[in-house]
Amino acid sequence: MSSRDELQGPGAAALRVSSFSSTIKKPSQNNIIPSRSCCKVNPVVIHLRSPKTIHVRPEEFMSLVQRLTGKDSTHANTWRP
Repeated sequence: MSSRDELQGPGAAALRVSSFSSTIKKPSQNNIIPSRSCCKVNPVVIHLRSPKTIHVRPEEFMSLVQRLTGKDSTHANTWRP
């Protein structure tokens, strides 16, 4: 028995484009209305404390981040790329 024999009932109607349809095109760069992107304002950063610079070796970086953020750093010592 073929898959064609397994189908029952009338087949689906053929798909057509309506005569009322129109083509939609992406606007060109010249037609785009300027938004706030033209007037980008950088955010204001206010430090509550003086920023601290910490020098660390690449292999210690994950452990340091976890220690500073309060995460358990015991797993950091076992992972090696």
